[in-house]
Amino acid sequence: MENYTDLMELCLEKNNPQAHYIERMKEYFHNNNKTKGLDHLRPSADGVCDNGWPTNDL
Repeated sequence: MENYTDLMELCLEKNNPQAHYIERMKEYFHNNNKTKGLDHLRPSADGVCDNGWPTNDL
């Protein structure tokens, strides 16, 4: 893996909740794509949270 995109794609494929959280924030706020951002809400919310940050699978 040479860059952030490759790592993020791998993490999303493995349903990593932290990756889905980051992708959700990026799509929802940075790309102004609320629909795609909300698609990542479920996988990121399924994990146990500590202060708003998903903490499972660390």
